[in-house]
Amino acid sequence: MKLSDVLAALANNTDLKITLIDSNDTELVTFNAPGHGSIETDITDREVRRIKIDSGTSAKITIEDAQP
Repeated sequence: MKLSDVLAALANNTDLKITLIDSNDTELVTFNAPGHGSIETDITDREVRRIKIDSGTSAKITIEDAQP
């Protein structure tokens, strides 16, 4: 599933903070779910590897690395 699809599904959760993580467990960016439109398309076109819900207001999404 593409990250753009996941973010669109979560966009109405106004209190949800999302952290994007790469395959090396490096945090790339943290943002509120409604602000997903500010994430560049080269990132949102990547596939989601894992979603971890930390709490009702926090989620971490691990995405695939960029293709060369």
